[in-house]
Amino acid sequence: MRSSGATETAVVDSGPKSHDDRPDRAQQILVLLGAFGHRTHQALAKQFTEQDVVTNAHVLAVCELSLRGPLRPRDLQASGALTSGGTTKLLDRLEELGLVERAYGRVAGDRRGITVFLTPRGHEAAARMSAALEGQIEVVRAFSAELAALLED
Repeated sequence: MRSSGATETAVVDSGPKSHDDRPDRAQQILVLLGAFGHRTHQALAKQFTEQDVVTNAHVLAVCELSLRGPLRPRDLQASGALTSGGTTKLLDRLEELGLVERAYGRVAGDRRGITVFLTPRGHEAAARMSAALEGQIEVVRAFSAELAALLED
């Protein structure tokens, strides 16, 4: 202890450093994204009794269909970075929940083609998802500002 009466400062390890002795920005971004995802999931879970509806894949598919209209399964596969089998399972589950329907033979030039569209219940789910996030708009703003600050360097 110093006799000068000055307060000693404790050295706190702030975690891994990057090459220039700053906290690892990429890890900070991952933590921020994870926290934001958790808050978003909580907001969605309050809107739905079916917990399956709030998985990332389900939310993405319902919102894509709401924004873009009927799509082919391969379009949903590409936007969700899913496999063909994963897309089939996703659509099976969304059909079980009454959120989507598949229409066969409605693709011009491809009588075997499948189109996926939202049911009225699917449109309602999309609206509830929007309302859940709108209710968290201040969290979105704070997240955006914090992310922008991390990216400024």
